[in-house]
Amino acid sequence: MALGANLLQLLVVCYNSYKNYTAKSEKLDEEGKADEIKTLEKPQLPEFEYIYAVFVPLAVTLLIAPSKLPVVASCIAQVPYLKLPVRVAVSYVTVYQLGTGGGDCTGTQIVLAPIVLAATYLILDKFVASSISLTEKMLLSHLSVALLLLVDDSTDVTLVIFRALAISFGEALFLALCLKDLYKAQKPGSIRSKALLFVIYAVFLGNGIIMSSKFLYPALQRQPWAWLSSFIAESETRSFIFKVWLASSLTITPAVLIFGNKFAFGMRRKIWHFAIFLALSLPIVLDPQLCSMALVGLFGIFSLIEIVRANSIPPFGSWIRSLLLPFEDNKDKRGTYVFSYIYLVLGVALPLWFNNCENRGSSSIGLVCLGLGDSLASLLGKAIGVLYWPEGSKTIEGSFVFCLSTVAGLCFYQKYEEDDFNIYAILTTSIVTAVFEGNMSINDNILVPVLGWLCMEASERMRY
Repeated sequence: MALGANLLQLLVVCYNSYKNYTAKSEKLDEEGKADEIKTLEKPQLPEFEYIYAVFVPLAVTLLIAPSKLPVVASCIAQVPYLKLPVRVAVSYVTVYQLGTGGGDCTGTQIVLAPIVLAATYLILDKFVASSISLTEKMLLSHLSVALLLLVDDSTDVTLVIFRALAISFGEALFLALCLKDLYKAQKPGSIRSKALLFVIYAVFLGNGIIMSSKFLYPALQRQPWAWLSSFIAESETRSFIFKVWLASSLTITPAVLIFGNKFAFGMRRKIWHFAIFLALSLPIVLDPQLCSMALVGLFGIFSLIEIVRANSIPPFGSWIRSLLLPFEDNKDKRGTYVFSYIYLVLGVALPLWFNNCENRGSSSIGLVCLGLGDSLASLLGKAIGVLYWPEGSKTIEGSFVFCLSTVAGLCFYQKYEEDDFNIYAILTTSIVTAVFEGNMSINDNILVPVLGWLCMEASERMRY
């Protein structure tokens, strides 16, 4: 199904690109502008990685909620190269042809899913531009659709909170960003500039807080801050973990930011991977729901910090930019926004969220892959690696280290988690993720953990 959908999209894209190119060429030829024809961008095939934006949403839905496949498939049919109204129309035609008989999608979900996907992609394409690839934009757009389709009253409360916060602060952020160009057009330091900055903050914080409280109250039956306080104090273990996290954040994080230049660049980049592994390695077993809540908070905080940093928004934007500059690599510098740390949080969180925040063997795959596998592979691969993957910058020795550390990490977690995955599932997952991590050209912080989760779940289900 995934391959068929991908082939169909490829044909549509090629035909549409060729049609547009031919029409422009003929028009210029009729106008006698032969020289301008040479400057036209010739039709190109989509980037190879786009296949992930087709396969991953379909595969995840098949394992989590197969009854929602028709709606997800209709969203997959949206080709980003087409005009917005056409893309949405294609989705509706697709879902009509596939039918939703026997599915549990509501009429509202069927109507909104294609619109949410198209709107999210449009916003990312407008404001993020070249900072991330087309494939990454589509994957993030499908994540917004997943929040619409897969999160309901039966899912963990932290996911309900995540959806409410994403909707409320997403809407507030869109309104605030609409004022960005007007703000930048003003003379720096002028009264009008300061007034517009105040309006931007007021629009964002006011809308975000008011809307999130409105969305969350029915689910929490109290104000969000009151619920969060009681949530943390629910058990002594949870309170202790939170206090350790708070103390570590207030001491270790500033130390790393201040003295980061003292470390080698590779270690400087991966220190955040080690940090999140140390912070969550035991809590993800003891209290996965608390870890989920923490990851929701980290996602929001990192997103806000990145928006302030990328746009140099006073009073902290320029300071944050200079503080984080030593941690950026060439991939981070290809656009205005840096998504590496946001992807790190999502990569750790998604397998846990796919399991509805339950203590399952595959819930820790993101933490193991990124906190152990990716970090050790990068450091040791550069130190001892001599054999490189074809047309790649990563070493086979590094991938071998990734595989071994992932096997060790997953075997460790099998002792403490509710579902005991067999060694064949662990070995298969470790090998597959190591190969993909070594050969993937786009940011792998999201895709490798998700592919690992798919591999573990599929391998386990094939036993029965």
